[in-house]
Amino acid sequence: MCQKKMTDSGKSWHSIEGVHSIGLGGDPLVLEKYGDMIQTDWRGVRRHPHADYGIRAAQFAPFAALSDYDEELAEIVRPVEQRADLTESALRELDQKLREILANSGQGEIEIEYFAPDLYKDGGSYQKHRGYLKRLDLDARTICMKDGLRIPVDEIRRVEIL
Repeated sequence: MCQKKMTDSGKSWHSIEGVHSIGLGGDPLVLEKYGDMIQTDWRGVRRHPHADYGIRAAQFAPFAALSDYDEELAEIVRPVEQRADLTESALRELDQKLREILANSGQGEIEIEYFAPDLYKDGGSYQKHRGYLKRLDLDARTICMKDGLRIPVDEIRRVEIL
């Protein structure tokens, strides 16, 4: 039936826009069987309405070609500070404050600013901690706070008695 229409109009399948023998494999059986579907307008054939583009895009949202890539980027751009060395006068002042705290037996609240090394990158950040001194561990060279925090003495930048 298709073959008859094709020869009656005088056109071959090769002259119809978008159809060529390479695309259809040049097989006359393919042309005879499916040739009438090639020029069909498929826009009105749907049984279901078109899904919104947002809904269609959501199908692929969970797919991440590179898992943990965003976390890795965030880690790379996360800022870190370098530890600053204290001057001789700052070291003497810090030593005097620590002696004063020990003389008071750790009764008052103190605020310590110290350098906390970063676990993953070179450098770290300066932290402030408020609390009460529990003891000074001279062997480990750390200050032990009542809440369990241990701060290395070499990392302390500033101590304030509150």
